[in-house]
Amino acid sequence: MEIKIIFKTSQKIHPKFKNLTIGKYTIEPLPSKSPNLTSATNNYLLRFNDEIREGERMMNPKTEGMLFLSCLSLF
Repeated sequence: MEIKIIFKTSQKIHPKFKNLTIGKYTIEPLPSKSPNLTSATNNYLLRFNDEIREGERMMNPKTEGMLFLSCLSLF
C-alpha cells in the first residue's frame, strides 16, 4: 500500500533536488501557486510503500512517516 503524507518545512530544499530518495522514502515538492515554476516551495509530499510481511509487528504507517520526518529534521 502506498502511503502519502503532506508536510511543510521551515526551510526550502534546493530546486535542483526534484525528488529526494532516502531508502524506501521519497520526498517531492508540491507545485506552488506562484507563476515562477522554478521557485522552491516549502510544501512537500512524503511517499513510501508500507509492506506487511509475515511474522513482523505491524506499525501504523502514518506514525512511521512522522517518525521518519522527525529524524530527518535533526539533519
